[in-house]
Amino acid sequence: MLNKKEKLWYLGLFAAVFALSFAVMRNIPLFGDDYYYKTFWGENFWDKHIEHYMLANGRAIVHFLATVFISINPIFWQIVNSAFLALIATLAAKHFTVKTAAVVTALAMIPALMVDMTRESVYWLTGSFNYVYPFALLMLFWYLLYSKRGRFLPLLYVLGFFSAATTEQNGMMTVGVTVLYILDAVLIRKEKLSAKIWCLLIPTVIGFCSVYLAPATFVRYGIETEKGMLEVMAEQLPLLYYNFISKKYMLPFIILNFAAMGLWLIKNADNPWQKIIAEANAVSILLAVYISRTPYIYATSRTAVALAVLTVLFAANLILIFTKLLKSKPSGYLTACVAIVLAIGSQLMMSASPVSGSRTMLCGVFNLVIFDIGLLSMMSDKKQYNVIAILIALLFLGFGINTYVDTYTGYKANYPVTAANEEIIEEYLENPTGELEQYTLPYPDHCWSMPYQSSYHLYYYKMYYGLKEDTVINWVNY
Repeated sequence: MLNKKEKLWYLGLFAAVFALSFAVMRNIPLFGDDYYYKTFWGENFWDKHIEHYMLANGRAIVHFLATVFISINPIFWQIVNSAFLALIATLAAKHFTVKTAAVVTALAMIPALMVDMTRESVYWLTGSFNYVYPFALLMLFWYLLYSKRGRFLPLLYVLGFFSAATTEQNGMMTVGVTVLYILDAVLIRKEKLSAKIWCLLIPTVIGFCSVYLAPATFVRYGIETEKGMLEVMAEQLPLLYYNFISKKYMLPFIILNFAAMGLWLIKNADNPWQKIIAEANAVSILLAVYISRTPYIYATSRTAVALAVLTVLFAANLILIFTKLLKSKPSGYLTACVAIVLAIGSQLMMSASPVSGSRTMLCGVFNLVIFDIGLLSMMSDKKQYNVIAILIALLFLGFGINTYVDTYTGYKANYPVTAANEEIIEEYLENPTGELEQYTLPYPDHCWSMPYQSSYHLYYYKMYYGLKEDTVINWVNY
């Protein structure tokens, strides 16, 4: 049971992340596919959802929720999405014992996300139900299963299914969390699990299959590429790996990861060779900075060498950490191990898909931070290491605050432009003749697929506002 102080830590963490997220969310209008899903409402509501499941993708529950929230006052989505983000951050810390470094790192994990990623996955209604909502369900399922050790079974069965029945990535991770829990219990802890725990695999696998084996999955794959799966994987794997390592919005998370691994290994080194590997993380950070300055298409032989060295050091780190964690089994070891497996596995899974982007890296980033939180939380038994862990967390928080200011400022400045466009449309509809003038957003990165960027979304933009299809829109600077 948590004591009063610990409860206050977690309540404060939840409240802080919620407040920061909600402040941004209040400035988020409809973007991209939001206009498309709004058209589902009408006499053929269910027929459109069935057709979507058969021909577009298998995320039936996700897109049902998106259509529901699009149709009601946006304040409800803003509250719900903020709560999901706060829940993710809070449970990321709550998996481990209450430690200052863990809580500070968890506090920074959402604000530290740059708009390159969040504009596709967090601060956009349909996108948030594809990436934030699924991961929040996964975190709740994961926490209850790992911390309560089989209690709340009826709830776990429900959560397991609905977490797995969200998206392909989240479904695979939900199954993975369940399988790894069982394997750890049987092979590491040598426990005899009840049949009810084993049966958790049933709802999670069913939920995953309902998405991954949906008719639309095969239709969509055939439309997006004519290549075989192995050929797609061969092309996608190097690009996915390079993007995860090299993108500038990934750099703070990579630095945090190598700093956490290095500190943990220095503290737990048994011989000089292990200390050398631990101290090499300082070199890893420098290599990561170098690689982040070179886009994939401009990669040179020097970049390739730097990437190879970074990969070898990372692999050496993981082998040592896994070996020691599974041998000593400190508090939170299983969650830390599972988090890094999911971080890697969630990205490997996307290699089978011809479509990927920064949005599909979000769950990988979350899992990487959870792994780091686990390592930093294990520093508290020695004062000097705990102090360093807190300093690392504070540096990460500093970056998070800086990034958050940019995120908030951009969306805050864009929002009045959207409101002005709506007022202009209302006036135009009173006498719909001639060209319609609309403003472009002053912060082009703080949005997702505006109508002037996509003819597809322009079509549904007109439909959403009741404009004729042949209406000519003249987009001008605000």
